[in-house]
Amino acid sequence: MNLVSILMAVLMMLNLAPQSQSGGAQTQQVFALSGIISQVEEQGLMLESEQSGQVLVNLSDETVFEGLEKDELRAGQYIFVDYDGKMTRSLPPQVSAQRIAMYAVSGVVSEVSENSVTISREQEGDQVVVHLPEGADALYVGCPVTAYTDGVMTASIPGQVNARHVETPTLEGKISAVQEDSFSMTTGQGEEYTVNMGEDTVLSGALKSGGKVKVYYNGAATFSIPPQVAAIAVEVEA
Repeated sequence: MNLVSILMAVLMMLNLAPQSQSGGAQTQQVFALSGIISQVEEQGLMLESEQSGQVLVNLSDETVFEGLEKDELRAGQYIFVDYDGKMTRSLPPQVSAQRIAMYAVSGVVSEVSENSVTISREQEGDQVVVHLPEGADALYVGCPVTAYTDGVMTASIPGQVNARHVETPTLEGKISAVQEDSFSMTTGQGEEYTVNMGEDTVLSGALKSGGKVKVYYNGAATFSIPPQVAAIAVEVEA
């Protein structure tokens, strides 16, 4: 057998050899989106994604949920979406979710630092240091917080996480009247509230009728008309 015949035989053997990945099992490439839910619909949700802007994420019976159930989806949550790489050219583009994951830690702010806060988790009985994302709004001691993360927490004591997005209850609107220890405000949605302030309330700026304010509170409001909230902090727009 001459050299040419030998080379041809070797090439044929190589072509007939089975192609494999990861020990013979072909791996399926996974594509991902992440961002904040802006709207939940019957068969899906609208996502303000960091990768592709606004995307309609369609859900099915095959969609796997991690960190929450389907009926727990709501606007404001930061989630991760795995899909098969197929995205329509519609406006907005659409994808079919294979997996929806949410990683969140919740607690009450017990300490505030320059770029992080420490939260106390009552149910777990521990504390977590939350490193805030760039441009995050201010937080104050006493604020209830939900920090959405990438699912990684250090093994240190206390544990530390990097937040992708942070939620805390706030009201924003204009002051309609000022009393000695409270003021009335109307939100941008036309809702009226009485905001009560105590000795521990952090006040930034001077309260005056017509002024724009942002009120941090514990998320609870009375059933009175108008409802009343207890302010943790009040920021007055300069």
